[in-house]
Amino acid sequence: MNQITPRLRVILLELLEAKDFISIQSLAHHLQISKRTVQRELDHLQHVLKDFSLTFQSKAGLGVKLLGELSNKERLLHVLQENPCEDATNIQERRKKLILEILKEKGLRKLFYYSNVLDVSEATVASDLESVKEWFQQYNLHIQKTPGKGVNVVGSERDYRKAIRVFIEENVGSEIIQNFYHQEQFNSKTLYLLKKSNLSHLINEKIMRQVVHCLQKMSNQHVLTLTENSYMGLILHISIAIQRIKQSESLDDHCITLHKVDDVDYILAEEIVKELEIEFQIKIPQIEVSYIYLHLKGSKKQKIVQVDNENMLGLVNDMINAYDEKEAFYLKQDNEFIQGLLAHLQPTFVRLEHGMRINNPILSEIKKEFPLVFDKCTHVAQVLQQWTGHSVPQEEVGYLAIHFGAASVRLHNKTQERRQVHVGVICASGIGLSRLMMSKLEKTFRNRAKFEALGQADVTTGLSSQYDFFINTMSFSIEGAHVVAVNPLLSEADLETIDQVLSSYERMPKKEQTNNTFTMDLERVNQLALGIKQTIQKMKLCYVEQSVTFEELVDQVSKIVTQDYVDQQVIVQDLMQRERLCSQIFSDFGFALLHARTKGVHQPMLHIVFPEGDVYANPYMQKIDIVFVMLVPDDEKAAVLSQMFGFICSSLIEEPTLLNVCKHANILECKEVVTMHLKRFFTQYIEQF
Repeated sequence: MNQITPRLRVILLELLEAKDFISIQSLAHHLQISKRTVQRELDHLQHVLKDFSLTFQSKAGLGVKLLGELSNKERLLHVLQENPCEDATNIQERRKKLILEILKEKGLRKLFYYSNVLDVSEATVASDLESVKEWFQQYNLHIQKTPGKGVNVVGSERDYRKAIRVFIEENVGSEIIQNFYHQEQFNSKTLYLLKKSNLSHLINEKIMRQVVHCLQKMSNQHVLTLTENSYMGLILHISIAIQRIKQSESLDDHCITLHKVDDVDYILAEEIVKELEIEFQIKIPQIEVSYIYLHLKGSKKQKIVQVDNENMLGLVNDMINAYDEKEAFYLKQDNEFIQGLLAHLQPTFVRLEHGMRINNPILSEIKKEFPLVFDKCTHVAQVLQQWTGHSVPQEEVGYLAIHFGAASVRLHNKTQERRQVHVGVICASGIGLSRLMMSKLEKTFRNRAKFEALGQADVTTGLSSQYDFFINTMSFSIEGAHVVAVNPLLSEADLETIDQVLSSYERMPKKEQTNNTFTMDLERVNQLALGIKQTIQKMKLCYVEQSVTFEELVDQVSKIVTQDYVDQQVIVQDLMQRERLCSQIFSDFGFALLHARTKGVHQPMLHIVFPEGDVYANPYMQKIDIVFVMLVPDDEKAAVLSQMFGFICSSLIEEPTLLNVCKHANILECKEVVTMHLKRFFTQYIEQF
């Protein structure tokens, strides 16, 4: 994976998803780079693909296309998904790095410096500077360009510190916050995470460690009850202040005037400053006490405060009415919501009174994902504005939306029962991609749905009555059924569509089971029980010459299964047709499948075929030392018996013990382990009724 660059990774994912040629222009547009840069990345592609037994074809006017066995493509996809890396072409990430570089130094730096650090042209840097101006302007800072000298940021020390603080809060990982909050000591893992985030350029880790030490040594109850974000914010605020003081950058005394010297939070701020002066051996200006006080006053606490003030409760009542009159009665019964809102409002008042802006890193996501909730909360903010006499910034509205949105979701979940949805998944591809698809669905949606793999041959009249809806990778419809068409690799858009459909069916009553449907269920259970019995009774271990070709192996298998010449020819034809559809040779696992629905058998067959040597010598069956033959009669029992063998196939991949026993045991031990798995499948099957 080290040789796969971030850009090349995106190109490979695009090629894996594309069904045909994809143009260089299309790749360049997606990556937001030039066609020449794409071509340079493609120069390395052949070397990377060699490790996966893949290649690519390039055609003038058409573009490029990935070539190779589906199983090898699946293996490459698995490696790419298991080893995600940052997309270096992402413009937003590059601009974040530019902001970071500007904040590191207040002094002048030339475009060449930023060009070298970001590995882009000076023209690109100049363009990015225009784009990040707006971010700095939020904090009354301005990007100033001086011809011949370079670029620097201009503004007050107070605003400069605020910008550093917000940038860190926007980009620091939650894991770092949790390490700060939960660890008794500022441990090596926290330092590693801080360095990994590149934020150590903005804040000295030694200073931060000393700040943490001071706060922990004080063991003050107020500090101990701060929430994770408020605790992290206090550490950042103090660390930035100490670092700036050490650099002889102090706040102006006229920035703030307070008359709160008798307040417990002000007394605590003074105590913190005294400890810091001892720890760092520096003199801290009085104005810094005032800012620490404001931070403490505007911080949230974990501890829920019991509020008896009628005015506060009246405010909450008016805010809920403004949010939604229809839901108001029920929201007022949600004690968790009321307590959380009261705790949130207390520091909010302080922030509004002193014009302190709070960072909300998920504001854009809230507005995009929950526009109705955010819109309702603008009315809530108007009530708060009238009550306090101060305008309410959108960042504060976003946090109100979190509280009200969570309460609405709880209310919605209480009023609507959900059920598990039954989904049929139709996939014509081989077992490798089919299992990858099923695993992704089960991992993504967990217990919300029961997914059942089906083949195209399973789609018969009346199938729609057995499932709520179908996920289909092929282009055909099912009469009377809701079908969601998807790509076998399941893109994010596909998963989002499935999620929306699941949500609607979760709230629908389960389809009523008629007497006829119940009779059909009983018949399928009987078919499965008989099929399991026949499979175990007829199971065989067989041996063929090590040097057989694939075609010779199929022919010999047909003779092992039946003595009837006509049936033998039907079996050969059906097995070869299935192999042409998608190869079932799994070199990575050391086994192959010969499976098909066929009129050449009249009951299910499971045979295991070994070579008379270590592995099959035929290059087509490279590294294969065991072949599983699974044949299902092509009649009314085919659907349920195919599910049975599908379960065995999945177990061969997901549970190594089954494959290992079959490779090294005698027929009795093989029957025993197969019986165990089929018993588990039978139990799961009847539990769905």
